Amino acid sequence: MRQIAIAARAVLAGERLALTLRAPGGEEKEERESGADDHEERSLDRSRGTSEHLQMADDRYHTRLDNKYGYSTVIDIPHEVATHQPWFNQTLTQVNDAVVRLGILQGEYHWHKHDDEDECFVVLEGELLIDVEGKGTITLGKHLGYTVPKGVVHRTRAIEKTIVLMVEKASVTPTGD
Repeated sequence: MRQIAIAARAVLAGERLALTLRAPGGEEKEERESGADDHEERSLDRSRGTSEHLQMADDRYHTRLDNKYGYSTVIDIPHEVATHQPWFNQTLTQVNDAVVRLGILQGEYHWHKHDDEDECFVVLEGELLIDVEGKGTITLGKHLGYTVPKGVVHRTRAIEKTIVLMVEKASVTPTGD
C-alpha cells in the first residue's frame, strides 16, 4: 500500500509557510519561510486513496474529509463515537453532491460562514448550541436539526460531549470561507 503524508502551515495574514513531504521509509524534506506566529495547519494523508485531514494548529479541531465508508458499506457510528474524542469531524459517506459528516463536539467552534453552501446539523446525543449572527442562539437537543443557510455567519458550541450528523455540499470547507 502506498502512503504519502504532506503537512503545510500557512498564515492568512502573514508570510509563514512550512511544507513537509514524507513517504513511508523515505526521508522527510521540509521547507520553511519565516513569518507571523498564528497559523493554520493542514495535512493530506493518502493512505486510503482519497483521504484528507484538516487540523487546526491549536489542536482544537480534528477534521477528516475522506469518504470513510463510501458506498454499500454499513456505517458504524457507535464505533466512531467510541474511538474518537471531541473535537472530531469525519466524513462518513457521500450522497450525490453532498456529504454526511459525524461530529463529536465539546467546547466552541470559531465564527465562520460558507459563502456557497448550506449546512445542516442533526443532534444524535447531547445538546448543540448554534449561535447565528443577528438571530441569537438556536438550541438543539437529541433528534433535533437545523439548517444554516449559505452566507450566514455562525458558530457551534457544546457544553458537554455532543454527537451530531452534518449534511452539506461536498465542496464545503468545514472551517469556513
